[in-house]
Amino acid sequence: MVYKNILMRLWFLPMALIGVCWMPVQAQLYTGSGETVKVTSANELFLLENLNNNGTIDHLTLTGTSAQSLSGTGTLGSLVLNKASGTATIASGRMEISGVLTPTSGTLAADGFLTLKSSATGTARVAEHTNTGTISGTVTVERWINVASRAKQWRTMGFPYSGTMTMNRVSGIAVDYTSGSQSVMYYNEGSDNGAYGSGTGGRNAGYYSLTGATDPIPAGRGVMLWLYGDGNTGGNANRGTMSGTLTMSSSGSLNEDGNAVTIPLAFSSGNTNRGWNLVSNPFASPIDWSHASITKTNIDNAIYRWDPAAASWTVWSGGGASTPSGMNSIVESGGAFFVKANAAGPILTIPQTAKTSSSSNFAHFSRAPGRLELPQERVRTGDATRLAGVRLSVSGQGNPLPNEAYLDLSRQDATAGFEGRYDAESMGRSSGAGVSIRDGQGMGYAIQFDAPIAETGKEKRYYPIHVTSPAKGATTLELWTEGAWNPLNSVSLIDRKEGRTILMKDGRLTYPFTMDELKSADRFQLAINHVKVDAAGAVPGFDVRLLGNPVRSERIDLLLTHPSAQPKNWSVLDNTGRTVGTGGFGEGKTGNVQHRVTVPGMRQPGVYVLKVEMDNGDERSVQVVRN
Repeated sequence: MVYKNILMRLWFLPMALIGVCWMPVQAQLYTGSGETVKVTSANELFLLENLNNNGTIDHLTLTGTSAQSLSGTGTLGSLVLNKASGTATIASGRMEISGVLTPTSGTLAADGFLTLKSSATGTARVAEHTNTGTISGTVTVERWINVASRAKQWRTMGFPYSGTMTMNRVSGIAVDYTSGSQSVMYYNEGSDNGAYGSGTGGRNAGYYSLTGATDPIPAGRGVMLWLYGDGNTGGNANRGTMSGTLTMSSSGSLNEDGNAVTIPLAFSSGNTNRGWNLVSNPFASPIDWSHASITKTNIDNAIYRWDPAAASWTVWSGGGASTPSGMNSIVESGGAFFVKANAAGPILTIPQTAKTSSSSNFAHFSRAPGRLELPQERVRTGDATRLAGVRLSVSGQGNPLPNEAYLDLSRQDATAGFEGRYDAESMGRSSGAGVSIRDGQGMGYAIQFDAPIAETGKEKRYYPIHVTSPAKGATTLELWTEGAWNPLNSVSLIDRKEGRTILMKDGRLTYPFTMDELKSADRFQLAINHVKVDAAGAVPGFDVRLLGNPVRSERIDLLLTHPSAQPKNWSVLDNTGRTVGTGGFGEGKTGNVQHRVTVPGMRQPGVYVLKVEMDNGDERSVQVVRN
């Protein structure tokens, strides 16, 4: 331990600091303003009596059997509560914790003088514990958010408190209660009118806007917050960007008695559009939605959160897949998420064991997608290596960031129908291009799991693709394979409107097109094994045959054969690699088709190369001898 200007009352010996720092300190501990106590081994400073902290202590354990009084305005890096009996009471001042609070045993009475800090360097959390340890009284919880050059947008956020919440216990953010521009909403499942995205009638009627600072937010409910400023710098709720950072502070009694938290869910039997519930992370700690200890009765195993950059929903499903790609199952401290109940009597119970020291690897509170703006540790996602699927991405009009859907064919017990344990519905998108996979009943999926291909390279599958856009114009679909995809299972995109079949090559396909309607429900199909390929991914039936070689003029007669694609362009190169002629094939056809091309630059005798490109990207080259 390193110590400086520390006043110890009673019979505390300095040698206990230096030589035996693991021994309990049976004295009152004082630190002065601006002073720091550093403990060389974490949690080896044990205090049995009172604390007056006006500086910074790296690690401290409160222990013993006597009542303890904590006071002063100071910071604790981490605090362990491990008392056999007696209560540790924060009696005055302001005690800030910047790291981990671990209530192993005993009671910590916060009494309104404890703050869990959040800043650019870290976010405090309460560690997993049993009901032998308790935090009582009012606690202030901070949530730092980087909003520099970030859009004024909605965020899915929540509060970790056991009772009803009101916005008059929140500071650090601006809130608007003006009719028509309210900036705080929670969700009423019974009022859902089915408006989930593009072309469905604007904001869903399930959202309830708060009209005043004392409007109640029921315990366990998440909220949609329109972040637009801190309330002190003249910010307004109009669209635009913000600058700097925000630190939202809220206060209440934490869900930290050591017991699991059951969050009330609704399922309206008389409502066609039913089951959606916006819930809060119940703890002042990240949680892992995939943890087996979470009770999920009559609810789908997927969570949905708002991405303020793309202005669309991110999804993590119980099958381990996500949209966008690579997102993990961690819900941030201070975060909220949608779940969907699928039957009457839904139950969601989240125990202490669902807490994690890891964090979300996607910035739901910030503007930049896929980049961590929360000051917590990144984690790796292991599920992606076990999957085998095709990801679709669309970009175009409106918000330029892409929207994704994912089809997986890796799980033996999956089916083509909706399964709550694996699949996730599409919640639509209104501000940019959107994509979803449709089943036979017209349900849109953000994530769909189906059974693996039974006969590699032979069994054909077709999945309708639904594309939406806020406006007509240039749009691009991209497809790529992920995980342990077998390349002998070919992937094609069928454009019914244009009569084209585009085969994926080298694991990726890009298809630019024009959206001439706001919805294209029947235009596209994702096809598996529609086109047969060999081990190298080439189409066996693709052939370019010259009808006469050598040739005696600038004309080349050729026969093209392709099982699905149409001829697009040709080019001729001389023996130096210089292009001596290019052209198109005009209206093409599949099958065996004879063509003639004229190459004015092929007047001189020599060896040339003819390249033929099909409309799905396939290419073939043949040697031409000019006499």
